[in-house]
Amino acid sequence: MPLSPAVALRVLCVAWLTAVSGSAPIYLAAVAPRGPAIALVRVLTLGDDEGPGVLGFPTAVTRDAQGRFLVVTEAETNAILVFDSAGRFVRSVGSRGDGPGEYRWILALAKGPGDSIHVFDIGTRRRTVLSPNLRAIRQHALPGSFFRGGAAVLTDGSVILNGIRRTSDGFGFAFQMLNAEGTYVRSFGAHHGVLTPRTVYQVLNRPFAVDAAGRVLAGFAGRYGFEEWDARQGTRVREIPCDAPWFLVRPEGDLGGPSRDHPPYSLVRAIALDESGGVRVATLVQDARWRAQLTETRGPDGPYLDAKDDTRYLDSRLEIVERASGTVIASTQVDQVFFAFLGPDHLVSVRDAASGVVKLDVWRIRVVGQG
Repeated sequence: MPLSPAVALRVLCVAWLTAVSGSAPIYLAAVAPRGPAIALVRVLTLGDDEGPGVLGFPTAVTRDAQGRFLVVTEAETNAILVFDSAGRFVRSVGSRGDGPGEYRWILALAKGPGDSIHVFDIGTRRRTVLSPNLRAIRQHALPGSFFRGGAAVLTDGSVILNGIRRTSDGFGFAFQMLNAEGTYVRSFGAHHGVLTPRTVYQVLNRPFAVDAAGRVLAGFAGRYGFEEWDARQGTRVREIPCDAPWFLVRPEGDLGGPSRDHPPYSLVRAIALDESGGVRVATLVQDARWRAQLTETRGPDGPYLDAKDDTRYLDSRLEIVERASGTVIASTQVDQVFFAFLGPDHLVSVRDAASGVVKLDVWRIRVVGQG
């Protein structure tokens, strides 16, 4: 049966991507036969098998204006590992302590004005601003805790934090805004239900992205949909519901680990905004082989279930959603564990290599057959 022109075009585009990348991409299906499709091409891998460039599980990843990759891991929370644009380890920045250029537990990295890099350290409750050559030039105290990856810097140097501010005017709000000097401005993103110690993390931990106008598009860790907020006014602009029957919702208050009684719950990992008005969403979902990956491990408090291989316990679903309507433009599920976006066109995934060390794969996103 001959291919339709639209499908033939997508096949040719994928063949071209394979040729220029030197590695086979993952070709992903479109929502509708005539709709756009997504192709992912792995462009490079970060992490050495030995030496100072060995990675642990990441807590923060970003890419600076020079194309370098900056990585912080659970194995070394006080240092930023620097890889060049080809993925080669270059050096480590930072050391443990409380002085300038010293850190204790970095949970977020964000790009700022003037090609600066902002380092958010929950261990010292401090934000450090680095120059383009990665030297510490100033620092500010932070007015509360924040979640992993939960920071963004606006074009005027203002900061949006996703976290918890335990004050009468800040508790129960998912987002805090600071000015460029680090002074608290306002809280927004209110949760209108009851918060308990068991639900506060689940409810307030919200992936988000900020557009050029300073509007925050916030997802929910435990359900599929978005809210748009005007950060400068602290007001909600609108809610954008999305139809996602595949999303397995974690019951509120259920913080339990893996179980053989139910598949892993879905989790919105990261979102990014593209220039055409699309929202790119990376969500962790169950792998078809999830139950076979569960193994009993004995800990200090007794036995518990753990996944032997996250890449066979979890998959990732990548969707492109129209921001104005919530309509899904393209969608697919892949056998990867996505961690973060590096802008709208690149994704980072995490895997355990055969050598026993963690590797971060950087993927280029291509939308084929759009427009």
